[in-house]
Amino acid sequence: ISGNTKKPAILNLTGKQYYEEAKKGNTWITDVFTSASGKAVIAISVPVKRDGVIHGVLIAYVDLYANAIASMFDNKSFGEKGTIALIDAKGNIVYSNLRERIGKKSFLLENLTENAGMAILADFAGAQQHIGYKKMPNQWTVIVSTPAQNLQNTRKLLLGEMVVTTVAGSILFLLIGIFAVRKSTKPFQELMEAFRGLKAGRYTALDDKCLPKEFSEMVQIYNE
Repeated sequence: ISGNTKKPAILNLTGKQYYEEAKKGNTWITDVFTSASGKAVIAISVPVKRDGVIHGVLIAYVDLYANAIASMFDNKSFGEKGTIALIDAKGNIVYSNLRERIGKKSFLLENLTENAGMAILADFAGAQQHIGYKKMPNQWTVIVSTPAQNLQNTRKLLLGEMVVTTVAGSILFLLIGIFAVRKSTKPFQELMEAFRGLKAGRYTALDDKCLPKEFSEMVQIYNE
C-alpha cells in the first residue's frame, strides 16, 4: 500500500465487487463511493497474472477532490463557455470543468434516456444548455454542454453574415446588370443621336466595327 503517511488499516476486500471482478480476470472501475477515510473516491482494479494464472489484484483508489483526475482534463474545453462532465451510473459527477460540481449529483442524467443523443435542458443553476451525451459500456456518461445563449449569439452572428453577404451579392449583381445593359444599349443610343443630328442637317459617320451584327447593319444603313 503506497501513498500513506500513516500506518494504513488492513482491509478485507472479500465481497467487494471491484475485487471479485478482478479475481475473475476483469479490469473494473467502480462508481463513486465513500472510502473508509470518508473521501469520495472511485476504485480501479486490475488482475495480476503470470502464465495466465491470476495471482493477485492491484487496486487504485482515486480521490475525486484531489488533482489526479482534474489534471487529466484541464486542457480540454468545448467552445467559449462549454463544459465537459463525466458522470457515473448513479449520477455522481466524477469530473467537471466546474470543480465545485465534482462529487455532486447531476441534474441532467435522469433526462438522458438514450445511449447517445442531444437535448436542451436546464442545468443546476436553471440556465438552458444544449447537451450532447454518450453512454459508455459501464454506463458512465460523457456530457458536453454549451449555454443556449452562446449558440443563439452565434446564430445571430451567422444570420447577420448571411444577410450582409446576400445584400452585397444583390448589389453586385445589380451593378453588373446595369453595366451590361448600358454596354449593350450604348450603340443604339449613339445611333439615335446620329439620326437626330441627321434630321437637323448634321451628318457624322459612325464606325460599325466591333458592333453586334444587328447594330452593324443599322449603322451601315445610317451611313448610306
